[in-house]
Amino acid sequence: MDYQRQQWTFLTNHARVLHFISQNPTTRVQEVAAVCRSTERTAQRVVADLEQAG
Repeated sequence: MDYQRQQWTFLTNHARVLHFISQNPTTRVQEVAAVCRSTERTAQRVVADLEQAG
């Protein structure tokens, strides 16, 4: 059998975005998306969720 290697992570998108923003508070959503390996739309939604949560 041919198994492809997958990257596993125990952090949610929200945790990754929150951690990155805490280290880079003046970053743009584009950079957040690139670093967190998500789309800009997903990154924007996560940022909005985090802002709403306070």
